Amino acid sequence: MSPLIYIVPLSLFLLMPPILLGIRFVRCSSMPWWLFLLIVAGFGWLLVNFTVHAYYGYLGDLVKSYRDPPQKLLDELNADGAKLVFALLFGWLYGLLYSIPWLLVYSLIVGVRSIIKPRVATPAEAKAL
Repeated sequence: MSPLIYIVPLSLFLLMPPILLGIRFVRCSSMPWWLFLLIVAGFGWLLVNFTVHAYYGYLGDLVKSYRDPPQKLLDELNADGAKLVFALLFGWLYGLLYSIPWLLVYSLIVGVRSIIKPRVATPAEAKAL
């Protein structure tokens, strides 16, 4: 088994929040906040679980490839219980927590955009002026 089996979902997990926030930045109406949070939590849970299971599957295949596997590798393979359970129960939380720094960057960019590009008045507001 190739290490790509767990590197690809990990990469998707790391790229998911900036891509979704980029979609929200460009087309705000197509990505409401509830949908953003739902996608980050749901797909975050799926990707975290797939990554953890694929990683331990890769380690298992790596151990099988040795005639006499190193003790460090065996210890890493046998220490999977808590990580698997935590990913199963709280994998959705990883995605939400990982999104916080990206949300800060997003709010900074939106703030700068609102300063540079002032809001255009609607026709009703223009008549009131």
